This record gives sequence, C-alpha cells and structure tokens, in this order.
Amino acid sequence: MPSCLRKFRQEEMEAEAATWQAQFRAGEPGYGKASDLIWTQVDNFPVAAIEAPEEWKQFWEEEKSNPERNEYFQLMEEWWISSPDEHVVIVEGTDGKWYVWEGNHRIGIAHTHGMKTVPAFVGTRWSARAARKPLLTSR
Repeated sequence: MPSCLRKFRQEEMEAEAATWQAQFRAGEPGYGKASDLIWTQVDNFPVAAIEAPEEWKQFWEEEKSNPERNEYFQLMEEWWISSPDEHVVIVEGTDGKWYVWEGNHRIGIAHTHGMKTVPAFVGTRWSARAARKPLLTSR
C-alpha cells in the first residue's frame, strides 16, 4: 500500500480522533479521551493486530446486506480496495488490545479482502508507548 504523502501533526490527529472518542463507554477497554493518548500516523498498520477477523467480516457482510444502503456500500468497498488512503482511527485499549474508534466499515472490508495493512491514526496510552514502538513505525 502506498504511503500517505501528507504527514499529520500530533494535534491534527488528536483533533480528528476527538470526534470519535465516544465510541466506547467509561470502563470499557477501548474508552479514552483523545487528549490523553499519544497519536502516531501509521501508514501501514497491520490489520491482523485488530482481533476477531471473522466478526469483522460478518459485520461487513451484514452492513452490505442492508437494501437501503447496498449501492453505497458496494461503491465504498470498491473505492477502499482500489485506493485505501483514508486513515482509520485505532486506539490501544486498557487491556493492550487495539480498538477502532473510526473506520469500522473499512476494517470490515480489510478483513474480508485479506488486506494486510491500512493507514491509521493510532492512539497509544502513555504507559505502553515504549512496548509498542516497533508497531508504530510509519515507514
């Protein structure tokens, strides 16, 4: 997958992520505030790091089966496969697993089509930053 030409600043990624920080409730592992995380642009985030590929595939198939949005989802799938350049927002949970704040459909498509990586804005918790450093290398 080609790397994104534009490099985003920490503040830009945090602002984008803040839009989606309500995806999880307090007490759930994926919960957090964007301002409490360290943000890294990862042009090739490994899809395999996002657990439960069969559940993601099922989610995507169920979404596509909605007759009211079928045409939209078909176009979305074709676009994402041919040009996956829009970053998903992924955060490290309090349990050390990765959670999707934004881009659920794109992660479903990626798992369904065997894509190895996706571009992502990745939020890590301060305490685990050193342990995750190799994964968070953009290039």
